[in-house]
Amino acid sequence: MASEVFGIGGYKGAANERYIRNKAVISEYLQRYYYPYFENMFNDISYEISETESLKMQGIDVKRIIHDSEGDIVHYIEEMPQLDSISRTRGPLNAFYIELYNSATNEIGWYFDTESKSQYYLFVWPHTKEQFYTVDDITYAHFALVDKKILQRFLLEIYELDSEKLYDKAVELTEEPRGTKVRTGYKYTDLPFDADVYLYFKTAKSNRPVYLVMNRDLLFDLSEHCGTIANGEMDLMKPKY
Repeated sequence: MASEVFGIGGYKGAANERYIRNKAVISEYLQRYYYPYFENMFNDISYEISETESLKMQGIDVKRIIHDSEGDIVHYIEEMPQLDSISRTRGPLNAFYIELYNSATNEIGWYFDTESKSQYYLFVWPHTKEQFYTVDDITYAHFALVDKKILQRFLLEIYELDSEKLYDKAVELTEEPRGTKVRTGYKYTDLPFDADVYLYFKTAKSNRPVYLVMNRDLLFDLSEHCGTIANGEMDLMKPKY
């Protein structure tokens, strides 16, 4: 497996700077609405926002601290906003694109980053005004907090995909593109994949990345909690499992 991890969001240059800026705005949005909601709901929970780039590069955007008389329990959360097509009239994308492999430079995506200390992914699907610069430009956002180990176990038990097999299939798709040809690349849904979990080789992008695309409702079902923030209000949903 390739050892280098490619840039945040899989972007380079000005596009990467825009991604970093937008991700920071989403983080500010979560600090305004998401984290305070759970702190107010549960007296034994608090959140510590990472201030240093060093912690963020380790996959620690936020520490969730569960206070217990026998000792605090700390969880490391990595914020994962889906920042493509965020101002569409019909709403955010109904899936999350998990970065697996950058075929242009032979670099792995964040899913395979063994140096990351994150324990939870906070997936966020924001919807914004066409001009997106500040928190006030976000009209609403869906979210799902997913335990990293539960996600990995789900892919292994249901799709027989451990990290090595998933990486191999991503590389194979770049070496021999197949599946359904779409405008920007190839959508691969053959077994063991299906309509809810599949590979997407985006040939139209300069770094030619491969994503594992997972249906949003499926991630909702796998989550510890999920829901929507709109007009400053939280609407929690009950996960299926």
